[in-house]
Amino acid sequence: MAVDIEQGVDALEKALVLSAQYCDAPERERAHEVLLHVGERARFGIETTVVAFAGGTGAGKSSLMNALLDGNYARVAATRPTTRVAQAVSSAPAPELLDYLAVPERVVAPGLVEMFTGLKTRGKHARARKIVVLDLPDIDSEVEENRIIAQRLVQRVDVLIWVLDPQKYADAIVHEQYLRTMRSVAGSALVVLNQIDLVPAAQRESVVADVQRLLQADSFTAEVETTSALTGEGIERIRARLNSLVKAKSAMAQRLAGEIRGAAEALRAATVRDGGGEPASGTPSPTAMSAALAQAVGVEAVARAARDSYQIRGQRATSWPVLRGVHSRRVDPLAQRHLAGAALPEAGTELLLGGVVPAQGSSTAAGRAAVSTYVRAATAQLPHAWAVHVRAHMATGAADFFAGAQSLFQEMPVAYRRRPLWWTTANLVQWLALMAAVLGGVWLILWNLAGFFQFAWPVPPAWGVASLPVVLLAGGLLAGWGLAVLCVPLVNCGARRTQHRVQRALERTVEKRVQAVIVEPLVAHLERYREFWKALERASHTA
Repeated sequence: MAVDIEQGVDALEKALVLSAQYCDAPERERAHEVLLHVGERARFGIETTVVAFAGGTGAGKSSLMNALLDGNYARVAATRPTTRVAQAVSSAPAPELLDYLAVPERVVAPGLVEMFTGLKTRGKHARARKIVVLDLPDIDSEVEENRIIAQRLVQRVDVLIWVLDPQKYADAIVHEQYLRTMRSVAGSALVVLNQIDLVPAAQRESVVADVQRLLQADSFTAEVETTSALTGEGIERIRARLNSLVKAKSAMAQRLAGEIRGAAEALRAATVRDGGGEPASGTPSPTAMSAALAQAVGVEAVARAARDSYQIRGQRATSWPVLRGVHSRRVDPLAQRHLAGAALPEAGTELLLGGVVPAQGSSTAAGRAAVSTYVRAATAQLPHAWAVHVRAHMATGAADFFAGAQSLFQEMPVAYRRRPLWWTTANLVQWLALMAAVLGGVWLILWNLAGFFQFAWPVPPAWGVASLPVVLLAGGLLAGWGLAVLCVPLVNCGARRTQHRVQRALERTVEKRVQAVIVEPLVAHLERYREFWKALERASHTA
């Protein structure tokens, strides 16, 4: 899906912003330069087309320019290099643009309007079009200053006419330092094989074919024209091509779009070289990591303590009252771990977890390893520089998780059930049974003492073959013991259910904490990379 230059600029700028803290590849600097150039060049409008003749020493750039413009604008001499500074010939004054391009030598040639009919405007409100033609210093000049001027302007003009010498068209400097690195702007360039009159007619076809082969190897998809400043061959074709570009007002747009595409593609290529790739659509499940972290902070230990606490409290409430002193000496494991406060809750109250379970060193190491494994899996498709940054940040997140482990149980208090009603019922029955046994025992003692001392004492009523005191004593003892035995499996069942409930509630607390300090920050990093990749994709379709 093609996007216009403005959208391409926005996409490339977004990619640079998103990758700012993760990447310092030199391609970022080049992309910044492209954005600056696009903004500066667009300021001068599409009505002005800047054309430059570029090439190596002796290719005949100046002669070809003079022939194309039908005048002696550029200096031509037998000594080389002839062109030491950039020279400009424009159809109308363009001081601001030429100041921006830093071109000192300027000639205004109004006659170019008649030569390039595309410059003529239609309608009194139409803005005047201009053409600016530059003759650049040699790109392979022995003078470093000349090379610097040529390199700078090659990056800034709208249309490049690469002038090749029939004898030196395969020079490495042209292909390796320029054409191969500027393939993205090939659409706004012309490749001219000049001085074709020096090539025998029988060899011209093979020479042109060889030039095209080299361009194909450079991935520089531009047409090859043959010209001769001496005979005039090909001059009209070049002039017609420039005229069509001027008329369509598309040269600048093509060049700027190509630069944006090139910068985006270079940045994406650098990302791939660093190990990056197309981002995955989702993130791995954090279930295993959450389980490991729950183990590390002692969730299972707390759940077991909750189970044991339930058993102790249940035994105190449902066992035979005479033996409760034995259970009362047992320390509540929640209180021992400082999770339930100094005192146990009374009947009808609710116990809340609110303390600390110190994580053991081995458990903490296992938890950190689980975080590292999860983060590495999630960042597998990130480039190395991104992955290092994200993993370091997530290591900090893991440290924050363990640093905040003390507040885990307070953030999500785990409420025990209220004292079960059957505990109260069983306790009441136990005390009634004990009272019955005591009553029957005292009655029997008094009755026997009365007989021993020969006191008058009513004969206790009988229940079948047994007297009522015996029934009360035996029944109370049997009822209390039997109820205590019956309550043991019930208390154990409730303890197991409490352990499961507490563990699930604490695991949910840990999961929420993991989501907040590890998963969500990691997802934000991954989403940033996805947006970066999408922005590069969008910028690479600028047209």
